[in-house]
This record gives sequence, structure tokens and C-alpha cells, in this order.
Amino acid sequence: MVALRCLIVGLWSMSFGVSAQTTAPAVHRDTLTLVDTARGRTIPIAIWTKTGASLDHQLPVLLSHGYNENLPGTYLHYSYLAEVLAEHGCFVVSIQHELSGDEPLAMNGNLRELRMPNWERGAKNILFVLDQLKRIHPELSFSHTTLIGHSNGG
Repeated sequence: MVALRCLIVGLWSMSFGVSAQTTAPAVHRDTLTLVDTARGRTIPIAIWTKTGASLDHQLPVLLSHGYNENLPGTYLHYSYLAEVLAEHGCFVVSIQHELSGDEPLAMNGNLRELRMPNWERGAKNILFVLDQLKRIHPELSFSHTTLIGHSNGG
């Protein structure tokens, strides 16, 4: 319920043009690359948190972006949403699913069958990132995690 309230407040703020800007930065963003050695895969992530807030009061929110032709930095495209959610008390993590060397997403044929490996990789990325975050930030309430996905990331 609290995560839903955080999401609703963030979306309301964006819809009505409520500015997230203050005299001091209200949100801090870090980027890092996790390495899933079992799959031989790097997973770039970005984390947005409310500046000065204790992490044990922040709610985990995962952003799963849509397909963008394997371009690097796609996980940063939802910064506007991540900033608003973080400002309202969420611990926001965005995951780069596709890497430049990955096979392009199928656009023709039986898409349900042809895109399944991409979806499975995305699900494994999410689970790996969650596992790493639980070890790095055990103070977060992962039983209240929200997942926001767009298009292929949904």
C-alpha cells in the first residue's frame, strides 16, 4: 500500500508539473555495474535515493525499460520518473537489460516464441539485481518491492 502511494504521488507530481527541483539536490543518483559470473553477464544499474534519508525508510522500486535497439544508457531514460519516486521516499533501481553485443530483438515472425530468450534474460537480470541489493542493502523492505515495466521491459 505504501509503495502504491509512493507511485501515485510520483505520477501525480509529474502530471501536474510539480517541480522536483529545490535549492539543494533532493535526489542522489549512483551508477554501477554488477557482474553475474554464473551467466558471464554485466548488468549496469542506476540507483536513485532521497538525499539524506535513511535507507530503512525507503521503498524499493525497480524500473525495467523497454527495448531500445541495445543502446547503452537506456536504463537512464526514465530518470525523470526515478527522481520523482526517490524524492517521495522510494529507493529506485533501473536495470540495463540489453547490451550492445546482444542479439537484436525479433521484430517479425512468432514474437512470443522469438522474444522469449530476451524476456527470460530480463527476468534473470531482475532476480540477480534483487539478490545483490538484498546483500548490499539488507535494511530495505524487499517484501514491498514495486516493479515498473514499459513495453518489452514489462
